[in-house]
Amino acid sequence: MNSSKKMKTLKPYVKKGLGSSMWKRLKPYQRKGVGFLEKKSGRALLADEPGLGKTIQVLGYLRLHPEKKALIVVPATLKWNWFGEFADWTPERVPLILNGTKPYCIPEDTSVLIANYEILQFWINTIRAWGPDVVVADEAHYLKNGKSKRTKVFQQIIKIAGSFIALTGTPIVNAPIEFYRVLHMLDPIAFPDFWAFAQRYCKPRYNGFGWNFKGSSNEEELYNLLTKKTGVMLRRRKEDVLPELDPVTRKLILIEGPVTNSKPKDMAELELARQECLKIKMPYVFEWIDNFKLSGAKLVVFAHHRSAISELSKRYPGCAIIDGSLTGEKREEQKKKFQQDPNCWLLLGNIRAAGVGHTFTAGHTVLFVEIPWTPAEIKQAIDRLNRIGQTEKVIAFFVLVANSIETRMMSAIDKKTTIISRVVNGEEVSEEELLTKLED
Repeated sequence: MNSSKKMKTLKPYVKKGLGSSMWKRLKPYQRKGVGFLEKKSGRALLADEPGLGKTIQVLGYLRLHPEKKALIVVPATLKWNWFGEFADWTPERVPLILNGTKPYCIPEDTSVLIANYEILQFWINTIRAWGPDVVVADEAHYLKNGKSKRTKVFQQIIKIAGSFIALTGTPIVNAPIEFYRVLHMLDPIAFPDFWAFAQRYCKPRYNGFGWNFKGSSNEEELYNLLTKKTGVMLRRRKEDVLPELDPVTRKLILIEGPVTNSKPKDMAELELARQECLKIKMPYVFEWIDNFKLSGAKLVVFAHHRSAISELSKRYPGCAIIDGSLTGEKREEQKKKFQQDPNCWLLLGNIRAAGVGHTFTAGHTVLFVEIPWTPAEIKQAIDRLNRIGQTEKVIAFFVLVANSIETRMMSAIDKKTTIISRVVNGEEVSEEELLTKLED
């Protein structure tokens, strides 16, 4: 039976296992992704481009197997995102987020653990005793270095589980050799030997001191091996599924912060609360942008505070910047730099200075480091990318601190959005436009 026939016979099983509600919410290509993971018995590389919903495809697979315990390993920035996705898509499973370097007891009824790469080495014995059936590695390119402590510990953990799902939109950052470690963990029979892989696909060169494996060879053969012969990898690009995507996709990046239910008494306290949120989230913002840069695409970043723009510009020199300090002529120069210079991959903009009257269609991804108080400002900023001349679907990410003034702002903005839609459009607003309903 060929692959397409197998997928057709899987469809009724997947549809029934997901349930009608989840089946309807998933895009057709995402349903196929769930079927792919099922066909591979949960041992595969899902390499869809960023923004296509790899997380929810994994959740679909886990819904098909409620009996399986799952360990989700992610960058620290994404732990709460995964927690929120479980609550939204598979509320019957309540994950336990592991924190810190001192292990504690895992309740017997825990079916999902979420941990970041950095703490795995401290938790390995506890995780081994818990006994995961499925291990998921989000941003699996973090495991490219076989000599790193992170990768060595991870290799021990996947030996415990029967299934291993690797997720990354950028499986190769620089050269094919970075691919080997994950491929070996996924399919040690097809990829048993580092040297054999390096010889065939990495064009090794001896430089007099040692071997250099940063080259590349037999690329088409490797692609066919991944997608056809072993079928270990499924990758869809945005252009592959463009008709299925919404014009603008909004996604939430929720950062864990200190729990506070206090309401600011005045504008001074409000401003202080927003500054505290900014301090908490900036390390995560840096990590997110660093990861995005690997995609090779262009990015627009909006922020409210001057300090945020300043910190970002220091970390990413050479980027285009549009803020209140620039004249109209200078702003136009910065816009052209982002739009026309292939080496300028990042534009930093103050929401008010850059959020209106400009065109940033060279990029199709926008990151809001901070949010304004009005829905109009958010829409205007997104529309800098989503306008005539844009050939891609736009994806907007919002970085917010949980249990903070920012979550209060989300609710306030949604209330305003609902009222505006009723008055101006004569209809209820769609959930896709509400910040409190956003998905990772």
